[in-house]
Amino acid sequence: MLDIRPFVYGLIVVNCYDSSLFPPAYLEFQESDLFKAIGSGISNVAAMSLALSYPSLPAFPHVITTAFRNLVAISVETGYDFKQGLPLKNIVLNPEAFVQKVVKVEPTVIVKPVPKDEPKPKDPSSDTTPDDNGEGLMDFF
Repeated sequence: MLDIRPFVYGLIVVNCYDSSLFPPAYLEFQESDLFKAIGSGISNVAAMSLALSYPSLPAFPHVITTAFRNLVAISVETGYDFKQGLPLKNIVLNPEAFVQKVVKVEPTVIVKPVPKDEPKPKDPSSDTTPDDNGEGLMDFF
């Protein structure tokens, strides 16, 4: 084989044929890829169903959730209570009760003394001119 040693030859798959042509990337198709593709298709069907107001099984959870939200909104406005809507109604009517207290921590600043023989560094904000306003490309450097 052309007297070249070591000689290596191999096969590069360009297309696969199994009653139709498909690229070799389909040979590495995993089960998770299949679930991802099916999930994407189902979400597209649900989105189209909701946009067209056409009832379908993928859109059913969204319709039920929207109906429950509407019932809680009616409950808040009218004062009528039902067991499943009470937690959300409490959150809407009294949001301060569910706020967590945030503790503010002051950052510690370490001040390093500057020796007297070295000049103090210039403040970059004092170098701005009135027409530049400190918003130029040179402020990045």
